Amino acid sequence: MSSAQFGIGRLDDLFHGLVWGENIVWALADGPDPAFVSAVVGAARGANADVRVFGYDGARLVAADDADSVEVDPGHRAIHLIDLSGAAGDDLTSLVRDVAGQVFRGQAVAHWFVSGPDDPSDGLAQCVIAVEKDHLRIDRADARPGAIQGVLLPFDIDAGGRLHVGSASAASLLGRGIRALRKERNWSQAQVGTLIGVSGSAISQAERGQHALSLESVLELSEKTGLPLDQLLRATTAAEVFVHRPREADTPGVLVDDPQRGIRMTSMAIPPRGSATPPSHPGHASGMLLVGVGFVRVVHSSSRVVLRQGDALRVAGGSVLSIRNIGDVNALAFYLSYR
Repeated sequence: MSSAQFGIGRLDDLFHGLVWGENIVWALADGPDPAFVSAVVGAARGANADVRVFGYDGARLVAADDADSVEVDPGHRAIHLIDLSGAAGDDLTSLVRDVAGQVFRGQAVAHWFVSGPDDPSDGLAQCVIAVEKDHLRIDRADARPGAIQGVLLPFDIDAGGRLHVGSASAASLLGRGIRALRKERNWSQAQVGTLIGVSGSAISQAERGQHALSLESVLELSEKTGLPLDQLLRATTAAEVFVHRPREADTPGVLVDDPQRGIRMTSMAIPPRGSATPPSHPGHASGMLLVGVGFVRVVHSSSRVVLRQGDALRVAGGSVLSIRNIGDVNALAFYLSYR
């Protein structure tokens, strides 16, 4: 079965399609935007065979063209577009968490349109796209090349309601690189500005691709941070590589402890809502986390990643702080560390 599609050329080129089981959050920075939601729905309908649209009535998901509640069927390969922008209520986060988990464990794809400061998906999405006045920012794209993270893409909606997304500009690529650098080194925008003699506001505008820094400032940033220009533009600061491919779960093997070769593998059985931390081993700078059974959220020293049965996370720097079982059955994970 082929992958699902956005139906939006630039995004499909960058993401190489969507993986069945993914949740995509569209974070509408300026509040509910029916025209934008309608444009994404139209694009999805033009590119996928089975597309279903839902809203939220304050208590349940309802089909956009029917007053009756419709249950999302995670076992059926369909695209679900769910407009929660402007929605509120104590039960919203619980409902989204439940449905997003069903989608993730199943064979559907769900697009969630949200607005406001809170993300009702509770961090369960594999892709997050921030929608601002005239551009999109890719805040998260699990299982894709790190160069996608933070990309700013201009967009517009034509008179026919069709969404057009353009290419990233050089200014937006630099902005993404500065943002990645700040996150990696835990710097504020003001601190970066002070480093090269500009204001924190100028750094903020540069990160959003709204105003380019001068060539002199860019060269000074490169010199003072020790990062070559191409690395700033490529934002290659990610500490991990996430591998996500459909596969059958492997039979648990024998645990390994080989000091001579610098390899150590441990297994972790984690009850529902429980958590575990892989043991640390001196001298082991890298590791691989494998999920044999279940649905877990991994907190890394620089990021969070949601994994399911058969997924792997390669940790090339930092450490895995915790692995939380967010499913309803016992999870089984394996952690391989090596020099």
